[in-house]
Amino acid sequence: LRCDSNSSSVENSAFSHLQQVRERVGDLCMDAFLKMVFSDNFIHGDMHPGNILFRFPDSTVIAEKAGGDLGQPEVILIDAGLAVKLPPRDRRNFVELFHAIAINDGIQAGRLMLDRSPGDPSQVLDGAGFVSGVERLISAARGTGGGIKLGGVRLGDVFSDLLGLALSHRVKLETCFVQVATSIIVLEGVGRQLKPATDIMLAARPLLAEALLQKLW
Repeated sequence: LRCDSNSSSVENSAFSHLQQVRERVGDLCMDAFLKMVFSDNFIHGDMHPGNILFRFPDSTVIAEKAGGDLGQPEVILIDAGLAVKLPPRDRRNFVELFHAIAINDGIQAGRLMLDRSPGDPSQVLDGAGFVSGVERLISAARGTGGGIKLGGVRLGDVFSDLLGLALSHRVKLETCFVQVATSIIVLEGVGRQLKPATDIMLAARPLLAEALLQKLW
């Protein structure tokens, strides 16, 4: 049995290069989505892997073969038949709710969802219990580190628990919020495959701050 050190070195280099490509494309996908949410207010609602293409327009064949720098990646999104555009009121509600989650204020997040629910307030069962439940969900999702990393938190499970909580307390959630949350869950799968260390709260911070400061709704 003979180990070829040169072959091993080439394989390690190729793996490292591939990992860099995955992470750069993952960052770009997340940045593009967050820009759609907080700046453009036109959100692709179905960003699964089949609807995401990417390329390196500045790369050369020599660079690709040598594992060199491929330049900046470009992402192409196709099939935008399922898209979400929030009206001003709903957009403000979403931005302020996301901000409450970003600063780890679960009580405020729960109150915003309860107070701005489009449902009949008289039908709500134990509003205080709903708010406390939202706080527990957010605290559990953020954990001790305070962030929400795609590799450590399954947002689909968190959203499912939130829907169950709203149902049990008869709190109607805004349709637009559900649509955007569903879009985030679809993108979550892509982000987990490409760069699981991504913290969605940290990534969203600059655009969220701009949306709040300039009142982009």
